[in-house]
Amino acid sequence: MLLCNEWVEFCEKRLDACRPPTIRSMHALVEEENADVAEALRQSGDDGFLEPLLFAYLHATRLHPEGPSTIELPQIALGHVVPELRPESIPVHADDTGTIYVPEIGYFVTHVRNEEMALIYHRESRSYSPTTTDGSDISFAFHAPLRVPGTEIEIMQRGNPLMDAVFMRNDGTATGTPLGKSISCRGQSNVAPLGGALDIIREKLSFFHRLLTRTTRRLFVFDEPSVDSFARMPAHGVVFLNETQGVREEPFFLYELVCRGTITLFNAMSPRPRDYFHIDPNQTLDQFAIRWGGDRNVYTGLHGMFYECLMTLAMDHLHHQRVFSGRMAHEVLGRLAYLHSRFRSDIHDLMVRGDILSDLGRDFYGRLTRQIEILRARRAALPSLDLRNQLGLFDYAGFAELNPCPPS
Repeated sequence: MLLCNEWVEFCEKRLDACRPPTIRSMHALVEEENADVAEALRQSGDDGFLEPLLFAYLHATRLHPEGPSTIELPQIALGHVVPELRPESIPVHADDTGTIYVPEIGYFVTHVRNEEMALIYHRESRSYSPTTTDGSDISFAFHAPLRVPGTEIEIMQRGNPLMDAVFMRNDGTATGTPLGKSISCRGQSNVAPLGGALDIIREKLSFFHRLLTRTTRRLFVFDEPSVDSFARMPAHGVVFLNETQGVREEPFFLYELVCRGTITLFNAMSPRPRDYFHIDPNQTLDQFAIRWGGDRNVYTGLHGMFYECLMTLAMDHLHHQRVFSGRMAHEVLGRLAYLHSRFRSDIHDLMVRGDILSDLGRDFYGRLTRQIEILRARRAALPSLDLRNQLGLFDYAGFAELNPCPPS
């Protein structure tokens, strides 16, 4: 028996418990930067303190304290403030494509590039228009947020300077090195496969859909060979999907949504990683004779076991329910077999030691262990497959070369 309902109950309780302290922490940080913005968000229901660009802004200003962000807090917060509290005008920044992005309101595309401007609020019509700082009108095209049907998840349509700062080049470590360039967004060309993948998650992986839609606010699709798909705290709530790493079909996006969405989920469940441990969660794994990248720590290990387990659980569901057929079903089988091959018994043995995890951590990992044991027992039903050429990210083309897809 797969323990989906047990997982949902535990995760939702953790999300409920962690949301208020996360909001309080973000409130305090925003208040240090701009007390008026913090108060407007507080009066508007607090949800705005979980805006992903707020996390990105705070990350950028602490990474480069010597210079202000090009996008400031009023522009980030405006869409989360109730209309009656919105000011008549706020300062905004047009990026190097001439785009002014205001979360929850949309994109104002102008011919003005890399300049400070003003955004005027027309209260009667509840509409907006950008002007130069001296009040001159400019022409613009407006694009409303693009949502995944049936959800509040936004598919981002354009890149953003604050998002650029969270892209890290793969270098074999957990964090990577800054990419250091602007990244364009390719969300509009992937609406159909993203929507299809989320439809399947809702219908066939309903236990995960509930959690994904609670913690994922935006999807950012990009094309950059040196960066894996990712999700990380400096842009908490955004799942970044690299379309170059797979065929732009539902199984690929489904897998990446589960994988990266699980990272966002656990980040939301562990705003204070120390709560899960008796020891310093930043202790590196190599201190315990575990080789998995020099900068990876025990928190990374717990995080990794969680998302590997949930990804395996998701692929197991899709495989046994025969959600796909033909080549797509073959890809799901390959991904499931590959996930089973990645099980880290050394990290598992570390986590079950009595001196590593706190009471909360032991409760969490005990549930994880029960699910792992069920999944490993189900592994015996899979056919024997050749995974010799699978290194790092799953490569379906390589898998199919050694394990040809059966004729349909």
